[in-house]
Amino acid sequence: MVTYINRASASINILPLEILDSILVLAVDTERTTAAARGLSSFSWMKIGHVCQQWYEVLKNNKGLWNEIVTVNPDVTALFLGRAFKPSVRLAIRPADGSDSEMRTRLFDVLEQFSEKIVSLDVEMPSTMWEIFRCRLPPLSPSMLPS
Repeated sequence: MVTYINRASASINILPLEILDSILVLAVDTERTTAAARGLSSFSWMKIGHVCQQWYEVLKNNKGLWNEIVTVNPDVTALFLGRAFKPSVRLAIRPADGSDSEMRTRLFDVLEQFSEKIVSLDVEMPSTMWEIFRCRLPPLSPSMLPS
């Protein structure tokens, strides 16, 4: 009878977390570029976090990875905004064709909930949705206007 003893752990497990984080950020950047070139989902990079629990935690804790948000779903938007680093969130609203008013309301609720994190808002939406959104905005004070 032959007995095998595993004396070496996988080499990826001995990397310092800072190095693993850098490697995973490069992998995410590559996946984002590839996905955009092929017309795939802007969320396809998240599959990297499904490899193992360690990779999931490293990606989840890297606040910079969650800053670029293209939103069509309130739940995914809330997930990204909750994990994003406060000063550099970019958000584009591109609701799916035929999205219902309940989904729009939930999306606006999420945006309002995380409004302190959003420093830039790239808005692309149907005019009916804009009217709903505009009515929920607070009035601009003179100090908020560009000089």
